[in-house]
Amino acid sequence: SGDVLFNLDDLWASPNIDAIGIDNYMPLSDWRDEGEPQNPLAKSPHSIEYFKSNVGREEGYDWFYATSEDRLNGIRTPITDGQGEPWIYRYKDIVSWWSNQHHNRLNGVRQVASTNWVPQSKPIFFTEVGCPAVDKGTNQPNVFFDPKSDQSALPYFSSGGRDDLVQRRYLEATYEFWKDSNNNPRSEVYNGRMVDTKLITPWAWDARPFPWFPLSLETWSDGENWHLGHWLNGRLGGCSLQDLVLQIIEDYDHDDIEVELDGIVDGYIIPTQASARAALEPLLGLYNIRVVEEAGKIIFRSQNYADRIDVDRDAFVHVENQIIKTSKRGSELELPAEAVVTHLSIFNEYEDMITKSRRLEGASDRQISLQAPVVLPEPSALKLADTRLREDWIGREEKNITLSINKQFVATGDVLKLEGDEGREWQIDSIERSLTQTLSLKSIINFPALSSSETAVSYPQINAQIFGRPEFIMLDLPLLKAADQSRLLSHIALSARPWAGNYNIYSSPDTEGFLNRTSLQAQANIGNLLNDLSHGPIGRWDYNNFLIVALPFGNFESVLPLTLFNGGNILALESINGNYELLQFSHADLQEDGSWKLSKLIRAQLGTETEMVSGARTGAKVVLLNDAIYPLELQQHEVGIQQNWRAGPSRDVISADTYSMIQHTSNARSQKMLSPAHLRVKRLDGNNLQFSWIRRGRIDADNWDNVDIPLDADQEKYLVQIKSPNGNIKHEAITQLPSYNYTQEMRQSDFGSLNADLEIHVAQLGSNATPGRFNKLTVSNL
Repeated sequence: SGDVLFNLDDLWASPNIDAIGIDNYMPLSDWRDEGEPQNPLAKSPHSIEYFKSNVGREEGYDWFYATSEDRLNGIRTPITDGQGEPWIYRYKDIVSWWSNQHHNRLNGVRQVASTNWVPQSKPIFFTEVGCPAVDKGTNQPNVFFDPKSDQSALPYFSSGGRDDLVQRRYLEATYEFWKDSNNNPRSEVYNGRMVDTKLITPWAWDARPFPWFPLSLETWSDGENWHLGHWLNGRLGGCSLQDLVLQIIEDYDHDDIEVELDGIVDGYIIPTQASARAALEPLLGLYNIRVVEEAGKIIFRSQNYADRIDVDRDAFVHVENQIIKTSKRGSELELPAEAVVTHLSIFNEYEDMITKSRRLEGASDRQISLQAPVVLPEPSALKLADTRLREDWIGREEKNITLSINKQFVATGDVLKLEGDEGREWQIDSIERSLTQTLSLKSIINFPALSSSETAVSYPQINAQIFGRPEFIMLDLPLLKAADQSRLLSHIALSARPWAGNYNIYSSPDTEGFLNRTSLQAQANIGNLLNDLSHGPIGRWDYNNFLIVALPFGNFESVLPLTLFNGGNILALESINGNYELLQFSHADLQEDGSWKLSKLIRAQLGTETEMVSGARTGAKVVLLNDAIYPLELQQHEVGIQQNWRAGPSRDVISADTYSMIQHTSNARSQKMLSPAHLRVKRLDGNNLQFSWIRRGRIDADNWDNVDIPLDADQEKYLVQIKSPNGNIKHEAITQLPSYNYTQEMRQSDFGSLNADLEIHVAQLGSNATPGRFNKLTVSNL
């Protein structure tokens, strides 16, 4: 139609719009297996200078491919509009679009009036920037390889081999180009540059945890796409080989260094103190890095960055009694048939693994072994092994040539193309100079990247299960089992989703120095109370109260009264006073919302009357006391001291994120005697008072054949305290009888009156003379 319409200018000009968003997937290369001869900066398919030169130039700016056939044949059509505004067709010419007024064209006619766009009025955000980690990904950054999709595609001329470096260099080139003020003009309308580099958004960060994604294919079926996709997780934590070498050299305070290297690693280990040379040697051998000295400068260079020089016949010289050019071919028996790389992998929990190249056919059975303390993905290690193997086989072709020192200056490491020997390149191994130059050459070939089928390796599957942080509680409970009467115990209840199977428990009074206390394998039923609970009757059914409990794990079951009386369905309920009431329930009903209604209760079991009277609020912890509640023995010196407790999966270290920590101070509840029952008072002669009670026992006290309650202490003793209503202790005594006489003389002396109100508190003393739980009785008008 000849129309050119700036159809979004009304949007961009709106005062409600602060910035212009671009998903930036513009191509930064036009690389083929044979390179890109038309660009002098195109030394390597990973050259950052090559990529930077294409951010604001070349395809999409200077020229385009009119057809797929033109692209295949390298026929480029210049971009022009015929009216002096070629930028309207240049999708890379962001600067001109941003800097100029916009005039629509109707039927090819430029309109006099401009659109509402005000030049330089809004910054530009790159809302997405990225490149797939695949061979030649910079040729076509917007495509995505997914065999399950009908939109799946590989970049132009890509073999489909994995290439993490091309993805990294694409991002580096983009950032470096736009951070350069020469490329990123400052606005005269607002205070800022055209492209806000702080708001460039790389694509793509994935919220799924690496390396479980991509390894857990049973959980995430797109995990296979990660290897060639745009994902940055698991990649940008690594380091380019060039940056790694520069950092090592910097650590050793060397300068006058030049580095031109391709490669990327996930990690590198220098295990001991070593010289710079010893630290670098494993890398030099693994990546076939050539180190040369030029003009007093040490240069580390990959083969791609070597100077390439055409040598014509006139450069050869004839010296008497010398041959101008000689060739030789190494014996096949001396060549390796297989290359083996020993490395580490993030997909193998950083354990050593061996990657082997494909064995070549031939008579040789030799093997190259490349060992380096480097962390590499298996496709990268396979590529290194294959490259080294093929280099050795191609390199068995050698030449010695003699060149004129006047006509041709060359250096070790340079790559020569010899006239009359087309299709082959030769790298200079050594040079002997006198009146002429005698060069030792080795044949080289630039190999195409491995295909996707060649990089479809099988990664060792790690346990891809993700374990959540456990919820765990330290419970100070009354004595639950007679066999534990001599032990000072706390109890642990622990639950986690998903469940790891085995959990370690650590403690420390400080933030370090944790000791492993135990491990447990059973998951507890820990829930939360969804309603307030008030006090109820003691020693009989509580029909009025009930509990509504949210239980993330497990379930509750109703039981018959006899089962309940034999210890079934007992709960620990967090009371308002911070301790736990023990209660039982007979009825358990599942509600529509997934919660449980627990009713027909027996309250204040095992001497937890105080907690029952205190009541419980919504949100309180509810724990089913079963075999999953683990008894943990404490030392006496740990009582009353706040400790930090940590719990987490046994497979993980204590510092892992899968560990939870709580603080708890033990009160030695398991050793405390139960409070006496049936506390009564009666007046004797005059104003003398007699208090009496019945002891309770923790061991075999429910045996109805016993004549008396068994004594579970060395001897029977009680602590008696007489208090005023405000809690002040007025009188204190120890008695060996389940009664105490409080004479009128004592009362007159303690209170100054025989009519004063008072409270009596009684506790049984344990074998260690520690008082148990107190029972109290208020006396007034007596």
